[in-house]
Amino acid sequence: MIDRDYMTCPEEEIKDIQALMTVSGGEVVYTKDTSEPTLLWQGKPVTLLSGALIEQPGTIYASASDLAGNISAVLERGEGTVTVTCGEQSAELPVKTVNGADYVPVRAFFEGIGYAVTWYPDSRTVSTSRMSTADTSEAAAQPPVDEYSFRLGNFDGTVGAFCDVIMTGAKELAFSDPFDPEDEPLLTSYVAKKCEGYGVKYYIDKDLLLTKLFSTVEMDGQWVYILYADDAVLQEYLELKQEEKDMIAAGTYTEKAQIDLATRYGKLMGYSDAHIAASIAGA
Repeated sequence: MIDRDYMTCPEEEIKDIQALMTVSGGEVVYTKDTSEPTLLWQGKPVTLLSGALIEQPGTIYASASDLAGNISAVLERGEGTVTVTCGEQSAELPVKTVNGADYVPVRAFFEGIGYAVTWYPDSRTVSTSRMSTADTSEAAAQPPVDEYSFRLGNFDGTVGAFCDVIMTGAKELAFSDPFDPEDEPLLTSYVAKKCEGYGVKYYIDKDLLLTKLFSTVEMDGQWVYILYADDAVLQEYLELKQEEKDMIAAGTYTEKAQIDLATRYGKLMGYSDAHIAASIAGA
């Protein structure tokens, strides 16, 4: 079993096809470890020296120096930003500093230097491929996009991707990228339209449940859209939030209780047992 169709995926991504499972003699002899996402560059996994990929709702981050080192790009650091240059393409990106390393959104990094990025949820793989000459020429001819417009477009695309995953039944619950409360009136119009097109519902969560599952996430007062199709799934999520509040208030939120709640939360999110265990262990 593979994560994409040889006949329909872009030709340049054939080299990136990942085996999900191998069956021999009616028995499963191999199953891909999807506890952490895989990032591919020219068909090979990107070597990460500064630290593993960091997942936040809707976005995957990687060390800017690791990414640049793998593709022989040049980095210039600014105040809260890095500029990556690869050949004739360059892009300035905001950074998130984690344990002394500057992390950047993987999609923004590669798209900024002229590479298309595709996410394959079955194998949890990020594939990168060079944009065609026509694509890059057209992009170069366009006026520069301000950071807010770029973020809005990326936000809309992420919501659409998760709506598609929920519509197909691959996940029951997903989050949008975090956003600032003052952006809610504008964003909701986009989210509502996108959800309607996929038959998916949304709920504005002003206090995302984190638990040990997302212990490294810092919301800093930001909100998210909870995406779902079944009202019972949203209700289960809200009940987990209330359960955590009740245990904290009662002083019964022990280590065991925290692990139990995070485990149930991970299962609601559709994560594998291995991914849940790894996330909790890293808390």
